[in-house]
Amino acid sequence: MRKIIIPCAGKSSRMKSSVPKQLLKINGRAAINYLLEEVNKYFETIIIPIPKDKSSKELFNKNIEDHFLSKIKFIESESGSGDGQAVLDGLSSFKANGSLIFVCWGDTFIIDSTSAFEKHLNISEGADIFVPLIFDKNPYVKYVLKENSEFVKDIHLSIDNKIEINWDEGLADQSIFIVKDSIIQQLQEYKNDLNGSPLNFLRFMNSFSKSLKIKALKMPKRISKSYNIESEFLDIKSFI
Repeated sequence: MRKIIIPCAGKSSRMKSSVPKQLLKINGRAAINYLLEEVNKYFETIIIPIPKDKSSKELFNKNIEDHFLSKIKFIESESGSGDGQAVLDGLSSFKANGSLIFVCWGDTFIIDSTSAFEKHLNISEGADIFVPLIFDKNPYVKYVLKENSEFVKDIHLSIDNKIEINWDEGLADQSIFIVKDSIIQQLQEYKNDLNGSPLNFLRFMNSFSKSLKIKALKMPKRISKSYNIESEFLDIKSFI
């Protein structure tokens, strides 16, 4: 059974929105429905981690279109605990059986679902995490690869120490990750080492880049857009 986790447990503080940014309207339709429309073509199980409060589940149920709901399972995740915690909560709802699980951030708009999903549904190369990368003039998170351009060597985060960095250029992810469910245990161990600090998924990948095999899937074109701030959301609205 094909599975995907769509984390939506963030505070949406950078969007300055009173509602989860995934539920902001585009042409009268909650933004997440555009993502679900593409996801629905390929996945039988959709896990959506949401903030741990009653109103969030009601909001998502109200705004997600009815024909998607039969595939969706909401998982409560502590708001503000980090996107890695939301991924961990989603992964923990599965039994590890050697399968692939896709992770796609909830603030994503898919441009090319064939390249984003179908092309990688049966990927079997030897790695624990696969990251579709694209060359970007202003990446939010910058990836550095080894000389063979296959495995992620280092990840530079513009969100470290709460300092915004505008990278001039470099390889950036496309808000999609493909993981083997065998990493669940390592995520749990990493969480325990943090002693309650926010669990960031990208920092996890960087910390374990020596023990985990992380393969870069360099893409010839952009397969998705994401929105962290209002101007990016407006750009997506104009694109649609």
